[in-house]
Amino acid sequence: MADGARDMAAAAVSGGPTHPLQYRWTLWYDNSAAARKNRFASWDENLTKLMTFGTVEEFWALFNNILEPSHLAPSSNYHLFKEGIAPKWEDAANSEGGKWVLMNPPSYKERLDQYWIHTVLTVIGEGFEAPLSDDIAGLVLSTRRQADRISMWTKTSADEPMQKRIGEAWRATATPNGLHDNVQLEYLIHKDSIAKNSSYKNKARFVV
Repeated sequence: MADGARDMAAAAVSGGPTHPLQYRWTLWYDNSAAARKNRFASWDENLTKLMTFGTVEEFWALFNNILEPSHLAPSSNYHLFKEGIAPKWEDAANSEGGKWVLMNPPSYKERLDQYWIHTVLTVIGEGFEAPLSDDIAGLVLSTRRQADRISMWTKTSADEPMQKRIGEAWRATATPNGLHDNVQLEYLIHKDSIAKNSSYKNKARFVV
């Protein structure tokens, strides 16, 4: 953790000043493989709410005490969404939207950790200018044996120029130097996923 972030986290513990974020965020966790085994439980029942935070200090207190993506079991999912938005297609904030998807081969686990923390910090720290930041609903990190994924969910999908601006902004901020030229971001529509009952078997609407 950077010295500045460590100082802010220590300040929160000692009752010092805090640094509010523009939005409050909720982090959930689930494991898809475990959910499939528990066939009597609904998807919602397999979803565990870890914490809602609204300050920089609360964020670091949480993220310093959870596993990095590269250490999660296969089929694990982190869902980080603005407070009040459920991490599912049918939520009113998501039903007309879509998601940008960043695929990461399992042989590059160290990249996954870097992509995740830089993306999270950029999104919660309002690194996307308005109205792009307003349209971002949340993030999903998924660890899979075939390929890991990070998805950036947006509330709308009809405005293609704005979605491409979000994708291009993410490309530039996913690492300190941006994404490699051979890494693509694909945009998928939630309604396509609902129709096929699958998150990733749908044709990308556009790519950056």
